[in-house]
Amino acid sequence: IDNGAALEICDILGNDLWKIDLELNRLCNYTIGSREPNSVITKKIVQKLLVRETEENIFKFIDALAGKNKRLALLTLQNEFSAGANELAVLGMIARQIRILLQIKSTQVVPTKDVVAKQLGIHPYVAQKSLGQIKNFHINELKNIYRQLLQIDMSIKSSSMSARVLFDRMIAKL
Repeated sequence: IDNGAALEICDILGNDLWKIDLELNRLCNYTIGSREPNSVITKKIVQKLLVRETEENIFKFIDALAGKNKRLALLTLQNEFSAGANELAVLGMIARQIRILLQIKSTQVVPTKDVVAKQLGIHPYVAQKSLGQIKNFHINELKNIYRQLLQIDMSIKSSSMSARVLFDRMIAKL
């Protein structure tokens, strides 16, 4: 494993040693399976394999918000934080996804996955998931969520309130 990969693992997984152990085994198996001589776990491999899981949880969280399923939204975030996710990183990923949804929703035509991916500079998978999610939101709901995320960001940085409490409050208001 190279140094950049080790640092990336710590950034993504935090201090959950059990999760780190599981993910290191998975990364080793992936690298060994590549059959390249002198296979090394690189930062690129870590980002490819580990970030996807967090991204999936963010999609699941947004889907829960769209379906007005507060319980699932809370559970998804709790699981993410319990797995050692950084609160500001989760906030950033949620805000990014809401921003993508706002950008798609504000277009006048119904775009395709490829058009959205190209215009917004995002992965086609993210574009596909986003196109499925926008159907469940009104633009005013997205703007409201985005404003609440801004308030959470400001509160995290200017007070001693826990991000978990702030997220719980936001979900309860929806």
